[in-house]
Amino acid sequence: MPGMPPIRPYDPTRSLGLITFESNADIKAREDAEIEAKRLAEEDLNSPVITSLASHIDICWNAAKRAKKDIEIKLLDCLRRRKGEYSADVLAKIENSGLAKNFAKLTDKYCRAAVSWLKDILLPAGEKPYSVAPTPIPDLPAQVEEDVIGRMQTAYSQVLMVYGQQIASNIDWQELQNQMKDEAINRIKEQAKEDATAITKEIEDDFIEGGWYEALEEFLDDLVAFPAAFIGKSNKYQKQPEWRDGQLIIVDKIIDKYERKNPFDMYPSPGAKSLNDGYLFELMRLRRSDLNDLIGVEGYNEEAIRLVLSQYASGYKISLNNDTEKAELENRPEENIDPEGVLDTLVFWGPVQGKTLIEWGMDKENIPDPDIDYHIKAYKIAEIVIGAILNPHPLGKRDYFTASFENNNDSVWGNCIPLIMDYLQDICNSCVRAIVNNLGITSGFQMWYNVDRINPGQNMDVSPFKKWAFTADEMGGSSDPLGFFQPDSNVDELLNLYKALDSEASEVTSIPKYMYGSEKVGGAGRTASGLSMLMNSASKGFRLVVRNVDKGIIKPSVYDKWLYIMINEPEKARGDMNIIARASEYLVIMEQLQMRRMEFLRDTANQFDMGILGIEGRAEVLREVVKSLKMNTNKILPESDDILRNKEYAQIQMMLQNIAQATGYPIEQLMMIATNRSAGATNEGNGNKPGLAALDASGQPVSGQDFSLM
Repeated sequence: MPGMPPIRPYDPTRSLGLITFESNADIKAREDAEIEAKRLAEEDLNSPVITSLASHIDICWNAAKRAKKDIEIKLLDCLRRRKGEYSADVLAKIENSGLAKNFAKLTDKYCRAAVSWLKDILLPAGEKPYSVAPTPIPDLPAQVEEDVIGRMQTAYSQVLMVYGQQIASNIDWQELQNQMKDEAINRIKEQAKEDATAITKEIEDDFIEGGWYEALEEFLDDLVAFPAAFIGKSNKYQKQPEWRDGQLIIVDKIIDKYERKNPFDMYPSPGAKSLNDGYLFELMRLRRSDLNDLIGVEGYNEEAIRLVLSQYASGYKISLNNDTEKAELENRPEENIDPEGVLDTLVFWGPVQGKTLIEWGMDKENIPDPDIDYHIKAYKIAEIVIGAILNPHPLGKRDYFTASFENNNDSVWGNCIPLIMDYLQDICNSCVRAIVNNLGITSGFQMWYNVDRINPGQNMDVSPFKKWAFTADEMGGSSDPLGFFQPDSNVDELLNLYKALDSEASEVTSIPKYMYGSEKVGGAGRTASGLSMLMNSASKGFRLVVRNVDKGIIKPSVYDKWLYIMINEPEKARGDMNIIARASEYLVIMEQLQMRRMEFLRDTANQFDMGILGIEGRAEVLREVVKSLKMNTNKILPESDDILRNKEYAQIQMMLQNIAQATGYPIEQLMMIATNRSAGATNEGNGNKPGLAALDASGQPVSGQDFSLM
């Protein structure tokens, strides 16, 4: 059987049941062979070529790591603010003061509200945040136009042959040709819509299999909390159920897997304005099982992988600043005690000189010019490059998508809620600590006493119904031996300040309080329509956030999937398409949008607007109204093809009426001819009006002369 190892004869000296025996010579030979193989692999990997490739990646890595130093400080600060924790130095100062350590989780409240709103917009129930539409078709294709002209010439010849020049000249053939062209264009557009629907189903199916929606949902948590959020795409084997010959089987299928990428693990090149600018690193954590799966895969060096598995059996860790704090904040405090060991792997995307790639082992046919740089994707563990391939994207892009709550045109890193309202969070923390301290001091009365008047053995603990004993006043004075007082409370003032800061946070983040369920909404917000108007007004500021997601995540990822299908699955390919990110449409409150649609239907219900919209246009508006009501459009409205057939039938009737007026023939008989259902009508006494069919010399109808204009 192909691929099976050779069957060795039975040797009783080597095996007994499940126990294997080896002689000393065999053991020594096997160990020597392993040592020699390891030595050769190390020599190969330490060659100048491999070292130069690894060195180039190291130089880029160190630069990217230094460039991200300030960003990492911001990332940690954002993570602490989201979780409601102080930094170590701030916490030490608070503890030294002996006061309260409370943290006001104002940032987390606004982050949760923003995520909830974004999920409602980007992931609406029963809807997709994107659509695929055909590109405009301004001109009639040459082949179709030739077909229209040919049909018109045939129809003209038939009318001329049957009824003569006088009747043929009474028909407006140019108008008829224009109508046929319009109908042909409409049919092409309808076919393009069907193609767009078909390709949308393919994209949606791949997105569901690849976890695109799950990655997008996790991405939104990062979007509001960090200066930038990321989604990555990779080709992975995944077990999938599949029906074959009426049976359900499990198969290993290569799919595009979408995953949320931790912002801490992404390292753009210094000064990069986008992920495709300069070079890019992802810090990936692989397990030994992941490396085992890469053995034999094209683009990976098997000897290098085996060397990593041998030298780093217990794992390999890249030391980074603040690793311990980051692990604790991410609820992974014990990640370093994993017995399997995790291998920190640098995934490098960037340019490398062609000469180095050829010497490393890439095919020379793929590197036509060794002196120029080629963009590659490489994997490096410790000092070993385990794999390198040319950038597989047909347009030279990288398999990552990013967006920010507030984009920065000059950097990958933008702005986020914790950074936008950081000063407000700090003041609120001070307010909360002051409120707790003040409440503690004012929670009960305080007492003072004159030590000269107190009995030295007096117990100073305060309790109900306690009796106090005093000594005689040696000075003869009459001052009170003790007294009680109540400290003043400043809680109301501090609470008012906190509320003012909360309102300011709502303004700077564009997240109004009524978006997260606050019942204290006055004015217009007391009515349903007024609240709808307020939400629509608030969405204008929030629309920028959704557009950032549309532009950075949804549209490019959908376009990439469409491009992949067009190139790699030609049997599923369709024509040129436009990718439309629809998420920002949902920022218009659905109730208000429905109201506007109903107003549109009412205002356009007149002969002038209907002449512009047509039956198809009005049917589309009705279809959207019915769809928004979560009703079955197929059972309520006719299909587009049925509407077109009805329209064509009406056009045929109008054309035949014109012919009937010009020729004097009954419209019913013309309809029979046009639909090829004529039974061969004869002359019916009507003065000088000729019959429908041409007559020969004997007065009999000429056979084979019926024709169809359509």
